[in-house]
Amino acid sequence: MNKLTVTLALLATSSALFVACKKDPVEPTPPTPAANTSEVKVQFNFLHFGSAFDMAETYFDMEGNNIRFTDLRFYASHIELTNDVDVQVAEFPNSKMLVNAAASPSDNLFSLGSMSSPAHVHEAHIQLGLDYDDNHSDPTVEPYPLNVAEMMWSWTSVRKFLRMEGYVDMDNNGSYEVGVDSTFAYHCVGDALVRDTHAHVHQEVVAGSPLTIQVNVDVATLLSNMDLLGNPTAHGEGALNVMAMDSLAASIED
Repeated sequence: MNKLTVTLALLATSSALFVACKKDPVEPTPPTPAANTSEVKVQFNFLHFGSAFDMAETYFDMEGNNIRFTDLRFYASHIELTNDVDVQVAEFPNSKMLVNAAASPSDNLFSLGSMSSPAHVHEAHIQLGLDYDDNHSDPTVEPYPLNVAEMMWSWTSVRKFLRMEGYVDMDNNGSYEVGVDSTFAYHCVGDALVRDTHAHVHQEVVAGSPLTIQVNVDVATLLSNMDLLGNPTAHGEGALNVMAMDSLAASIED
């Protein structure tokens, strides 16, 4: 065998070994996808025995007195969402909302933040009133809704968790006249009046899709233990205020 033949044979062998030893290109590892999140909002709806509540309409208290509201507002805060086995799936401890029956539906729609999804939400747990620090904070430096003058017990002290005012139609003529018809005013004030309530949600949160929680407030339940002619005024944290806050909590539970 001549030198040329030997050289060609060695080159062929080396090429074969090189090809055999060459590794296939390594595919890059795809990045781990970010956790899916969903934006969460809560919508408060005022109802009366299942129908839309209207501030301009006449309603009745437990004694059958015809009444009309001029103001109905309350603070809600610290919303927590749980699943079917009562395990927390989201919490919004900094949520603070002033819910207003005289406002438009869009003004009673509140953004809470985001939660991990997918998930199942069984209940929304809601605090009625405010935490101590928020309740006692300085309204002159706080943003909305902690700076609303009408919700202050006095401008430098604590807030009204529930403000409910209106008229009782004394002569049942269907009109509500200043100086003729009786007025009522319930202002619920005091840290001891904080109440916990809940609304059933029963909703699947699709990965990346928004969630809007519907919370119904039944004004008929709120009025169910009130005699607004016999007990037209309740300011502070007395027995009538305790009853009013308990009734407010019951008006949301369904």
